[in-house]
Amino acid sequence: MENKLPKGWVIKKLVDYVPIIKTGVEKFSGNKPYYSTSSISDKGLTPEGEFSFENRPTRANRLVLEKDVVQARMKETHKALLVDKRLAGSLISTGFLQFRPEEHDYDSRLFYYYLCSPMFLKQRDEYATGSTQVALTDEGAEKIDLIIPPEDVHKHI
Repeated sequence: MENKLPKGWVIKKLVDYVPIIKTGVEKFSGNKPYYSTSSISDKGLTPEGEFSFENRPTRANRLVLEKDVVQARMKETHKALLVDKRLAGSLISTGFLQFRPEEHDYDSRLFYYYLCSPMFLKQRDEYATGSTQVALTDEGAEKIDLIIPPEDVHKHI
């Protein structure tokens, strides 16, 4: 990506600045709501049910925390979420990329808006691969650029 940004703004590889959270859920007790990519639509969010650690679907292998940001991996699918208190502690599908931007000094809301932007979505679709379901792999995500504003602008935004 060519840098035609204002002075002080930089472009870095997204996963170098805000790494993808790896899949895997530590054992938990009780039941947790589970959201797949099909659980999200223009009409809202509808969990596919509540599951224990032992009986959860195999794709229910991510646990989200408040201020995490997720985006569907599938090409031409715009399903991004900024996790709020209501969704925190839920299981989500491995069909999502999961990020924890605030652990890397990037505001979660700003990061969410970036994942909703045509700039991100174009890159995601360009690097998506597959024959049955075209989706972005972790390796493809390593090619995606992230725009980083200067700290004072970042806080202002």
